[in-house]
Amino acid sequence: INDVTVRPEIGTIFGGSNGMYYYNNGNVYDFTDHSKLVGPGDRALCDSAEVRVYGGSITGNIYGGGLAGNGSDTYLEIGDNTDKAPLVDGTIFGAGCGNFDAINDCGVSHLGNISGLSITDVRRLDPSSKSNEIYGGGHAGDVHNTQLTIYSSVQKKFNTIYGGGNMAQVTGNTFVNIHHGNIIGNVFGGGKGLTSSESGTETSYGKVTGNTHVLFFNTTKNNNIIGNIYGGGALGDVKGDTEVIIKAGS
Repeated sequence: INDVTVRPEIGTIFGGSNGMYYYNNGNVYDFTDHSKLVGPGDRALCDSAEVRVYGGSITGNIYGGGLAGNGSDTYLEIGDNTDKAPLVDGTIFGAGCGNFDAINDCGVSHLGNISGLSITDVRRLDPSSKSNEIYGGGHAGDVHNTQLTIYSSVQKKFNTIYGGGNMAQVTGNTFVNIHHGNIIGNVFGGGKGLTSSESGTETSYGKVTGNTHVLFFNTTKNNNIIGNIYGGGALGDVKGDTEVIIKAGS
């Protein structure tokens, strides 16, 4: 999306495929018709997905991956290094979107998963954007590794940053690099997870199996994180090591 003058209004953006199916007891069913059994070959797959959003008014969410469609790698770029800055009112996810109801059916998500690396580069956003949360991972869709970078050209205050996913696991490692620190909420190297009342098990979802890394470049006096920085997750376990590094500018 490259139009920065007309600002076309767009709902939700998915980088991957639409694979609205769900698993139960080893079988694959049509998501809209739970009685319809389909074969694994009917599921929507894509090797890699690339999304670049340089303009427009996005009223929904942005996903680097698909809607219940699996893939191998994703790359999501928001804005560029010049003056192209989209207006985003929804949430930004580096990986895909699964479905939490399907996770509850079988205990693990087989929808919207990314088997490789999800890279998210947030270079520029319209300051009037309402988007408050950014995830390196997916929403109810797992991913292996994530790499989320927020660049110094972003003139937007964010609420919360997650290296992991929302109700979704990272089966490998997460990397969060922040070059612009106008963040009024918290920064988490891990995922969001769910409370015990929502999931039945307090840290079942949003966990990181590997390690988490958070690197904050405090390059100017205007770079501030009003909240806290956590190497781990909000309500998600980290099975490996956590690392937080803060570098001050000269």
